[in-house]
Amino acid sequence: STVKEVGKQTPDSVDTLVEAKTLDRIYQNLYPNDSTMIKAIIGDMEGAEPELLLGAKVLLKKVQFVCLDCGPERKDNQSTKEMVLEFLQKSGFQILKNSFGDENHLIARNNKIISNQG
Repeated sequence: STVKEVGKQTPDSVDTLVEAKTLDRIYQNLYPNDSTMIKAIIGDMEGAEPELLLGAKVLLKKVQFVCLDCGPERKDNQSTKEMVLEFLQKSGFQILKNSFGDENHLIARNNKIISNQG
């Protein structure tokens, strides 16, 4: 449920291999004509937020908002917030909120789709 302790096994650890699909691939399968806009991507990826975004480079051009939990869920309690902020800003998103109290939620708006007036 987290990438916090990648590579560290304990006696009760279980290795699980799962097939992963990128959001780009899922979108392309669902909307082959590539014309459907997406209102928001909302999620808690348990430390894999940067990988989620890397697998959504095409889709992000059609997404109006992104809201992610970027808590310290990587190895050694590293947060994904700085990586996510940088990626979204380079992709044309404006950061609207980057924390709520003690929470590590981030909300961003795609300025390439939504003007500053909207």
